[in-house]
Amino acid sequence: MAYEQSKNYPAALTDLNIILAKYPKAHEREAALQLKALILGQQDNTKGMVDTFRQLLKEFPKSSVAAQAQYYIGKTAFDAKDYKTALTALNTARQLNKEQYYNLASVRIILCQFYLRDRPALTKEVNNVMADSPNANVPPEVLEWLGIEYYNEKNFQAAKKIS
Repeated sequence: MAYEQSKNYPAALTDLNIILAKYPKAHEREAALQLKALILGQQDNTKGMVDTFRQLLKEFPKSSVAAQAQYYIGKTAFDAKDYKTALTALNTARQLNKEQYYNLASVRIILCQFYLRDRPALTKEVNNVMADSPNANVPPEVLEWLGIEYYNEKNFQAAKKIS
């Protein structure tokens, strides 16, 4: 942890890998996996971060940091334009810890559904987010697309509700 705090990430990773390899039954394994994943993320090693978070979730499915792991898995999938994977992980993160991840995950979930052109799911998500957080920052291009889609099919009530 001292190496991590002083931003000596290579040394921190070396120590964490030793702990994980030599002490597979250690009580601190869960925390070591979490810290390793976060350090890999700091180093822009998103594949390593996601792999480590997935390992953490596999070994500790009821982990207290499962929401964090799911969020970073979803965020990484979103950045890689893997919207289906992102949707699943981001939804899980927000269900596990609504207070911390609801707003962060919701905007990405809305954008995933927008990029997938899943209008029914997108409409439901936008309506839920706007009801839960009236000041939510829904991207304007999403609202514009929904409004135009409903207008073009002459569903003026739905188009009006979106605008």
